[in-house]
Amino acid sequence: MFIGTGNGCVYEVRKMMVPVKDPIRSRHGVTRSSPRSRTVLDPIRKAQLSGEITTIYPALHQKSVYVGTSVSSIHRFDSDNWARYELIFTTNHGSVFGVNFPQDFSGVFATAGQDYVRLWSAVDGREMLRLQVANMVCTVVDFMRDGHSIISAWSDGKIRAFSPESGRLLYEINDAHPKAVTAMATTGDCTRIVTGGKEGQVRVWIVSPS
Repeated sequence: MFIGTGNGCVYEVRKMMVPVKDPIRSRHGVTRSSPRSRTVLDPIRKAQLSGEITTIYPALHQKSVYVGTSVSSIHRFDSDNWARYELIFTTNHGSVFGVNFPQDFSGVFATAGQDYVRLWSAVDGREMLRLQVANMVCTVVDFMRDGHSIISAWSDGKIRAFSPESGRLLYEINDAHPKAVTAMATTGDCTRIVTGGKEGQVRVWIVSPS
C-alpha cells in the first residue's frame, strides 16, 4: 500500500495486526483484560518530494510507482529500490514572470517564477536545470551575452548569478535595491548589469572577474 501526504512524503506501508487489551469491568468491580487485535500501518519505505502529493499510481507490471505533486511534477519510483527515482515530467506552476533566450542560441530558454529559475530545452520541453531560492520571487531572468552565467533579479532586492551548467551560485549583489528588483538588462560587453527597482530607481552595476 502507498500513502502520500500534504508535506510531500510518500510511504510504502504494510498492514500489521498487533494485539491490544481492552479493560473490562465486571459487575463486581473486578477489571479484566479482553485480548483482541487491531490493524496498524507499518512504514517500509519513505521518500520526500517537493509540494503536496496529489496522486499515486502503482504500475506494478512495470515495477514502477508514479507519483504526482501539487507543483506540477511527476516522479517515477522503482518499486524494488526507492533510492532510484527520477523526475519524468514537470512544468511551471503558478505565474511565470519572465522568459529569456541566450544570445544567438534558441536551443534553451530560462523562465522566472515563484522560488525558482528554470532552464528548459526548447527542442523537447525538458527541464534541464532548476535554481531555487525559497520564499522569493524571481522577477526577471537574463543570460550574459557570453553564455557563462544566468543573471536573475529577485523580490528580496538581490541580483543572483548562476552557472548555466552546474547551477552553482557565482555571485550575488546584496541590496541591489531596497525593494524588489522589477527590471534588469545586461550589456553586450558582459561588464555591466542595469537594474530598476520598485522604489523607482535605476542603477548600473559593474561586473568584474574578482
